[in-house]
Amino acid sequence: MPLYKEENFLIINPGSRYTVFSFGLQDSLSPPQYKIPSIVYQDKSTKEFKSSGETDEEIYPIKDSKLVNIDAFNFLIKLILQSIIKNHPILTINQIPLLILFPSLTWSNQSIEYLTKYIFENLEFTAFNILDLSLASTFAIGQSTTSLVVNIGYNTTQIVPIVNYQTIKFASKILNIGGNSLNQEIKNNSPNLTDEQVENLKISGIYEVLNETDFNAYNNIETNDLDDEEMLDVSKIIDENKDETKKDEKPNKELEKNYFIDSKTNEKVYVGKERFLGCESLINEISKAVYKSLAQIPDIDKRQDCYDNLIFIGSTFKIPGFKEALLIKLNEDYLVQEPPTDDHKLNSNGINSTIMKYQKNDDINENQINDISQVPNSIKMVKYPDYFPEWKLPKEQGGSWEDLFFLGGEIFAKQIFSGTTHHHGKEVFVSSDMGNFSLLINNQFKSVRYRMAPKAQQTLGRFFGGNNPSLNSPLKRKATNNGTSQLDKSPLKKSKNEEPKIEESIANDSGSDLAKYDDSNGDITTKEAETLIQLNESKPIIQDNQTTRKQIPFNLLADTFERLEKEPGRLQKISILSQLYLRTIKESESYENLVRVVYLTINKLGPDYDNLELGLGETILIKAISECYGRSTTKVKEDYKKTGDLGLVAQQSRENQASMFSKPAPLQIDTVFNNLKEIAKSKGKDSQSKKIHLIKKMLTACDQNSQEAKFLIRSLEGKLRIGLAGQTVTVSLAQAFVSYEQNSNLKIPTDKLTKAEELFKEAYTRTPNYEICIKAAFEGGIFNILDTVKITPGVPLKPMLAKPTKSVGEVLDKFANENFTCEYKYDGERAQVHLCNDGAVKVFSRNGEDMSERYPDIITIISNLHKTQEHKSMILDCEAVAWDKNLKRILPFQTLSTRKRKDVNEKDITVHICLFVFDLLYYNEEPLLTKTLTERRQYMQKHIHPLEGQLQFATCRDSTSESKSSDEIIHEFLLQSIKDYCEGLMVKVLDGHESHYEPSKRSQFWLKLKKDYLDGQGDSLDLVVIGAYNGKGKRTGTYGGFLLASYNEDTGDLETTCKIGTGFSDEMLSNLYTKLHPTEIQQPKNYFVYDTNNSNAKPDVWFDPSLIFEVKTADLSLSPIYKAAHQQYGKGISLRFPRFVRIRDDKNIEDATSSTQVSEFFENQAMNK
Repeated sequence: MPLYKEENFLIINPGSRYTVFSFGLQDSLSPPQYKIPSIVYQDKSTKEFKSSGETDEEIYPIKDSKLVNIDAFNFLIKLILQSIIKNHPILTINQIPLLILFPSLTWSNQSIEYLTKYIFENLEFTAFNILDLSLASTFAIGQSTTSLVVNIGYNTTQIVPIVNYQTIKFASKILNIGGNSLNQEIKNNSPNLTDEQVENLKISGIYEVLNETDFNAYNNIETNDLDDEEMLDVSKIIDENKDETKKDEKPNKELEKNYFIDSKTNEKVYVGKERFLGCESLINEISKAVYKSLAQIPDIDKRQDCYDNLIFIGSTFKIPGFKEALLIKLNEDYLVQEPPTDDHKLNSNGINSTIMKYQKNDDINENQINDISQVPNSIKMVKYPDYFPEWKLPKEQGGSWEDLFFLGGEIFAKQIFSGTTHHHGKEVFVSSDMGNFSLLINNQFKSVRYRMAPKAQQTLGRFFGGNNPSLNSPLKRKATNNGTSQLDKSPLKKSKNEEPKIEESIANDSGSDLAKYDDSNGDITTKEAETLIQLNESKPIIQDNQTTRKQIPFNLLADTFERLEKEPGRLQKISILSQLYLRTIKESESYENLVRVVYLTINKLGPDYDNLELGLGETILIKAISECYGRSTTKVKEDYKKTGDLGLVAQQSRENQASMFSKPAPLQIDTVFNNLKEIAKSKGKDSQSKKIHLIKKMLTACDQNSQEAKFLIRSLEGKLRIGLAGQTVTVSLAQAFVSYEQNSNLKIPTDKLTKAEELFKEAYTRTPNYEICIKAAFEGGIFNILDTVKITPGVPLKPMLAKPTKSVGEVLDKFANENFTCEYKYDGERAQVHLCNDGAVKVFSRNGEDMSERYPDIITIISNLHKTQEHKSMILDCEAVAWDKNLKRILPFQTLSTRKRKDVNEKDITVHICLFVFDLLYYNEEPLLTKTLTERRQYMQKHIHPLEGQLQFATCRDSTSESKSSDEIIHEFLLQSIKDYCEGLMVKVLDGHESHYEPSKRSQFWLKLKKDYLDGQGDSLDLVVIGAYNGKGKRTGTYGGFLLASYNEDTGDLETTCKIGTGFSDEMLSNLYTKLHPTEIQQPKNYFVYDTNNSNAKPDVWFDPSLIFEVKTADLSLSPIYKAAHQQYGKGISLRFPRFVRIRDDKNIEDATSSTQVSEFFENQAMNK
C-alpha cells in the first residue's frame, strides 16, 4: 500500500505576492484550492514572526522571484501547516508529505538547504521534495519532453528551455520586467486611476492587448489546437478566447468605452481605448529573450521542438490576447520563411535574407548562423490536455491554464509520494551531508526518473517515458550552401554550464558484522586453549599462492570468509582466522597489511570513533552489478528476491559472465581496503557516480573461481555475516602473534596462549584501535604490548558495564561483607568525555563513536571547567541527561531524544544538558583504572568542582560496616531515586581489586537495580525488531505487532525471542510504520533463527534489522516456538507478557541483549522464585 495517502498531500507554490496551495489530491486533479498573500509580520522589538499585526513590520519573504528572507518564508510554511492541522485534528505531521513548487533559477542552494533543514528538523515532516516550476509545467502538458516555458512574475520574467525533462540553465534568461510593468503603463495612460483600480482593470476581462491591426492579424492565425498532421503555420493563430462571454452585445474592441467594477466602491469605472494599450514593451522584451535563449541550444532539432511547444504561465497570460500577441511578435520577427521561388538564391553565406539582421546579435556565435537560418520554421503553443475537466473551466469558475505548473506538481506528487524511495525522507536527510542532500534535492526529477518502476513508467509514460534523443544527441540538422538539410554525426560538445546528471540515491544502511567488544563471555579457558593448539597442529598453515611480501590477494580473504561462514564452532573459527592472521604477519614487511586484513574481517574501515561507515544501499549495488556484469537491473532484483543475498547474486553473475580476452590483474587486499575507504569518505557532488565507478572496477577484477564478488558486495553492504564476535578476533590475533614469536612448528604452551589472549584483550579495551594494538604487538612483541598501548585522551575506552539484578535480596547476597555504594541510575545517554592535552574536548558514546558535534554544549562545559580549574587532561565517565534549568531537575530520556543528532548549533539548543559524573578514569597523565572506586572518587572530588545544572557528581549513598542495615539503605535510596526522576540505582563495590575499572567488562561487582523491580518486574531487555504483523481493526494500515530477537554473540545470529503488541500508542504505531516500512524485505535474512515449520513464528513482513526496542517482561519461559539460547536448552526462551518501553536509538544491533544474557535472566528468575 502507498506510504502516504493522496488526501494528505500538501503542495505549495509560493510567489512574490501570493502563495497558492492545495491539501489533498482530487481524483481528477484540480487547480490550487487556496490563495493567500505571501506576507508575514515581525514584531519590531522581539523580532518574532506573526500571522497578523497592525503595528508590526510587513515582511515579504519572496521578492523578484528570489527567496530573500528564509526565516519569514519558513514561518509562512508553518502557518499553512498549522491551518491544515487545525482543520484536520486527527492528522499528524508525519502523515503529510510536502511538495514545494519553485523557480530554480532564482532560489539559491543555500536557501534550499536551510529550508530543508527547517522542514525536517523544526516542522518534523518525514517526506519532502521540491520541483522546478518549468519542469512541472512540462509534466502537466505531457505531450513532449521538450518545451520552452515563459513564466511572467510580478517583477521578473523567466524563460527556461526544457530538453528531455532537464532544465537547461545555461540557455535560460531572467528579465527584470514582469506583470507589474503593465500597471505602470496603464497608470501612464490613465493617470486618474488609483493603484487598486489599475489591478481591477487588469483582471476585469476588458483589458486586452490587441489594437485593431493586431486583431486583423489575429483573425488569420491559428493556434496549435489541431492535431500535428493538421498543424498550420504560426501566421494562422486562432483566438482561443473567442468563446468568452462578453459584457455587452458588441465585442469589447468595438466599444468606444467599457467599464470595470471598482472593488472598493463597487461602482462602475469607464475607460476608453487606453484599455488596449501598455503591453508592447513587455512583449518585445520577452520575444527577444525567447529568441536569444533558444539560439543557445546547440541541437537545432531540440531548438525547433522548443519553438513548437511554447508554454506560458503566470497571471499576466490571463489577460485576453496577450499570448496571441506574443506569438504574433515572435512570428513577425523570427519565423524563417521558405524561399518564395525555386530560383531564389541565398546570399554568399547561405543565410536566408529574413534572418540577416540578426547576424549582429551579440548573443549569437558566428558558427551558429547556418543553424539559425533553419529555425524556427514554425512557432506554436502547446495543446492543453483535454482530460482534466476542472482545469478547462473558464477562469471565472476557477479554471486557469496559466497555473498549469500546479497540475504538473500534482502529477509529480502522485509518483514520488506513492512509493517508499522516490521522495526525500528524513532518514536520508539525517544521514547525508548537506552538500550531498542539496544535490539530491536540486535534481529530484532525474533521480525519480531513473528509479521509476516499470509499471509506473507505463502508467504515466507520457510524462516520464519515451526514447527521445537527448541534448547531446549525435544527430543534428546542419545548413548547407544549397539551402538543404543534412545529418551531421559529429557529437556535440557539452556546455560547461550544463548540470551534471544525478546518479541513483543511496539509502545509507548502517550495520556491521562485528559484535561490539564485550567481555561478558568468550574468555578462553585452559581447556579451550589446549583444543586450539591441537586444531592448529593438525592443520598446516595456508600455503603460499600468488603472494609477495608486499601484496596479499583478496581471494585469500574471500576463501577464508567462505570457510568461516560454513563453520559454526567458535574454536574452529578462531583456528581458521588465526591461520589467516599468521600468514599475513609472516608475509608482510610492516603491520599495515595485517591492520587492513583485520578491519576487512570485521567489516570496518577503522576504529568506531573515526565514524567511517559503508553500509551502501542495495539500489547502488544492484546498479553496479548489472552494469559490470551486463545484466538488467530487473533480473538482478529478481535473483535478489529469490536468494535474499545480494552477495550471492553478484557471485553467480560473475560466474556466468563470458570470459574476457584479457584477464584483469588480481584484486589485492590493499586495493580493496583503500577503495572502500574512498567510497566511505566520498560525499557531495558526483559522489554517487564515483562510488559506482570504484565498485565496478573492483567487481571486474573479481576472480570467477573465487568468492570475491560475493564477499565484496557483502562488505559494501556492511553485512558480512560470517559469525564473528569481537572476542573471536582478539583471541585469533593473540594466537597468531604467539605462533609467530614461538615458531609455529613448535608446541605452544597453554599458559602462553592464555596470557597472550589476556594481554591483547586488555590492550584493546584500553585503546580500541586495532592499528595501535597490532603495531605494538608487531614491533614490540605480544607479551610487551601493554608497555606501548596506554590510555590516551582522545581515544575512547570500552565502558565498564553492569549486570542486571531483580531484587534487593540478590544485591545483598552478592555484596555480603563488602563495602558498597548506591548511585542514582540516570535516564540519559552514557557519555565518555575526554579533555586532551591540547585543550580539545571529545565526547564519545558507549559504542565509542565520536558524538562531539552532537553535544557542543558539553564541549563548552568542559572547556569552561578547563579554563577555571586548570586541568591538563582527564577522562570522565558520566551520563548526559536532559535538564530543566528553571525547575532545576532531570527531564526524561524522551526529552533528550528530541535533540538534533547532526548539524547542532549551540545557540539553537532548546533541550539543555547536565553531565552527571560517576567515575574519573584518567587525570593529568595518570591512568586511574587500577585504583579502587573509593580512590577514584577522592581524585574526582579533589580536582573537579561541580557546576550546578551543568556538571554534577552522581548522587550516591554508601553502605559500610559502620552504617545501618544495607537492606534499609537500598530500599530508601531506591525510592528516593524514583522521586528524583531517575531509573533506579547502580550498586558498586567500593574497595579491593573487585572495584577496579575494567573496560568492556559486564562486571558482577557493578549491579543495576531499576525501579521496575518494585512492580515485580526485573530488568528490561533490548531486543532487535526483525519482523511485524499487519494491524487489524483500529490498527489497520499500520503494524499491529512486532517480532523481536536477541543477539547471539558467538554466531552473529538473531534468535527470535517474542512477539510484542502492547505498550504502543496509535501515534507510536503510525510513526513506527513510517520508520520501518522502507526497511521491509522479501525474505528473512540468513542469520535470522526462527521456527521455519511453525506458521505462528513467521511474521507478515520481515525487516532489514535496524531498530532496537527496550521491552519489559513479567516472566521468561521455555518455548517450542522461539529460539533465544535454544542451543543451550534444546528449546528457546521466550518473554511472557512483554510490553514496549521505548526505542533505543543509542544502541547498535550488536549492543542488543545477547542470547546468553536472556539465559542468565531465565536462570536467575528460577533461583529467585
